[in-house]
Parts: sequence; C-alpha cells; structure tokens
Amino acid sequence: MKKNVKNLLAGCLALLFLPSCAVISTPVNGFSEQMIVLKEHFPELYDLHSQGKIVIWGMWQKEKRGDETGEKKYSVEYIQNYIRKSYSE
Repeated sequence: MKKNVKNLLAGCLALLFLPSCAVISTPVNGFSEQMIVLKEHFPELYDLHSQGKIVIWGMWQKEKRGDETGEKKYSVEYIQNYIRKSYSE
C-alpha cells in the first residue's frame, strides 16, 4: 500500500513539473531592450508608455524548449492607474 501511494505521489509531481519545463522564460532587462520589444511587438503599449500613461513593471521572453523555429513570444507586466496588468502575445 505504501509503495502505491509513493508511486502515485511521484506521478502527480512529475505531471506538475512537466509543463514548467516546456517553456523557457527569460527576463528582458535594460530600458533600451524593453523599448525595442515594446515598439516591435506591443505598439499600443509603446504609445501609452511614451505618453506616460503606463509604467513597465516587467518583461519576459518566452521560448518553447526544443523549438527548431526559434520563435520567441513576449509578455509584459505594466502598471496603469495604480493597477498591475499583464499582456502576452
């Protein structure tokens, strides 16, 4: 009985950690790098940032592990009217 419970727990843990390994998330640091990403991938947020209506809180580059195409997606967290929001491609 103990062995079955251990196997069940190990299987559940493996299922929980499997999706986290599928995507590599890397922070985008540096003001100029963030502005380039905003301008190219999120032009509406770039305009709001240029007008001083939002503040960029954080930005991440997401890439699927083992992806041969090298396609990168981005996600942004920003603050607008004292509320933290997020936006992803």
